[in-house]
Amino acid sequence: MLTDIQKENLRAESYNAEIISFERVKDDLAIIRIKPDDENAEYSAGQFISLGIYNFERDRFGHEEAKLIKRPYSVSSPIVDNECQLWDIEYRDFYELYIVRVEDGELTPMIFNCDVGSRLFITKEAKGSYVLPKKINSDDTVIFASTGTGLAPHNSMMVELLPHLNKGKVIVFDCVRYFSELAYSQTLDKLRKQYDNLIYIPLCTREDGNKVYIQDFFVKDMLSEEYGVCIKAEKAHVFCCGNPAMIGMPKLNRSTDTYDFQFQGGLVETLMNKYNMTIFNRKTGGNIHFEKYW
Repeated sequence: MLTDIQKENLRAESYNAEIISFERVKDDLAIIRIKPDDENAEYSAGQFISLGIYNFERDRFGHEEAKLIKRPYSVSSPIVDNECQLWDIEYRDFYELYIVRVEDGELTPMIFNCDVGSRLFITKEAKGSYVLPKKINSDDTVIFASTGTGLAPHNSMMVELLPHLNKGKVIVFDCVRYFSELAYSQTLDKLRKQYDNLIYIPLCTREDGNKVYIQDFFVKDMLSEEYGVCIKAEKAHVFCCGNPAMIGMPKLNRSTDTYDFQFQGGLVETLMNKYNMTIFNRKTGGNIHFEKYW
């Protein structure tokens, strides 16, 4: 069994960041801000960092070997500052993470035992290729489709895009199970009053009597009929993050050069079939971007 001194030595050796804000949206949902010791929190919108806590921080820890439990989390964004102005993307001395507690998870129960001042490990550099493409025109339509905490990377992207898309649209789908899980809804409601080109569409699948999924807005032309937005493949980018069933999770079949879908009727398949959109890659481009979240 580890002694208290051994635990302190491991913490001092590995923990390199501190929680500076812990907002509990619900018992199992939180917005957490983490400040690295070196105050370097650089990242590109959409990237992730890995967070870690030693297993001996658990409520129940026996004679196991000490292990740093790590998991990746997309970096979110405060979206606005204290004056409700769009967040300054150059101000990056902390990471904001949007985390749901997984009851039988190894890491998240320990995270939710933390509070302001708690120490933990984070990777020194943000990583990931789920980022904004280099060329988005000022009159393009950019759609962010997210379920649950999949909204996190889209918050960062939206902050960068809103000032740029002065002739285009930014559409944010925020799909959750319960209304109480719309953690950023008040902020986004305020922001859309300042930006006419921002359309925020919150959806709830378990409390709303008229259950609507993100895919329905495209399959049933609801985006056009209710919001006046007509999708043109050459002038649109769609970012999908969250539930694999919402995305559809395409996989390229190299023998046929076609895509197989893990889940039928997902958003990616709908966009490809209805609007002739293509999946983005660095060599050939494309306008469908997706990130599996679990």
